[in-house]
Amino acid sequence: MAIVKRKSASTQIIDYILNQIIEGELKEGDKLAGEREFAEILGVSRVPLREAITALSLIGILTPRQGEGTFVSRYNPEVFGKAIYANVVMDNTAIEDIMRVRCMIESNAAEFASSVATESDLEAIRKAKDNHAAAVKKYLEGSAQFDEIIVADHAFHNAIVASTHNHFFKQFFDVLKHSIKHCHINYLNRQEAFPSFVANHQKIFDSIAARQSHDAYRNMHDHISNLKYENKTDVPSIDKITITHDIYEYKKHTVRKVRKAGK
Repeated sequence: MAIVKRKSASTQIIDYILNQIIEGELKEGDKLAGEREFAEILGVSRVPLREAITALSLIGILTPRQGEGTFVSRYNPEVFGKAIYANVVMDNTAIEDIMRVRCMIESNAAEFASSVATESDLEAIRKAKDNHAAAVKKYLEGSAQFDEIIVADHAFHNAIVASTHNHFFKQFFDVLKHSIKHCHINYLNRQEAFPSFVANHQKIFDSIAARQSHDAYRNMHDHISNLKYENKTDVPSIDKITITHDIYEYKKHTVRKVRKAGK
């Protein structure tokens, strides 16, 4: 019996393949059935099947290899991030919306990291912090481009998110990267403010290293709130952003799990 019966066959094929991945029937590296066999299984012609495979390949779910077949791809945040960024641009998403989401995610990441970051995590954050400070110094001296600051800044924030040891948290942040870069295009802070950002990074690092979760949250929130962008309203005050009891319980569970594992 044909799996696909209605119109918009390519859309249904996409849903079918995605469901196969979600349900674990298809895993990373698995090869899809050949085009003719797969079309027969689905009860469709090869045209919508090709359309579906092309669409899923464009967003990084599948990888066609000439002469070998089509395979389930390895997760690539770059592809998903660009897809979301394209929608941000097309939908004219307000920078304030992006920054509010970023503020909530990264403030919680800093708080979480203060509880679970290992010594090697702290070293990675410290190194990224120092690299950012060096990039700012070179930029102010005229020997570096602004893009170098952006790259170094992202590396610092990425190191904090990575130190939470929460894979989904890291995936989510990676996908947001291109949207955050979109904000930098509209950056309005003057060069005189750059040293204060270096100081903010130091405060964030110090509070994480000292295992001061409340300070880590507040320092990150204040840091992101002080960034100024074109047509951006203020990030809501820290008192308006609350953490639910469920999330707190999840954090405690994760802290125990990481520590028990000896990380």
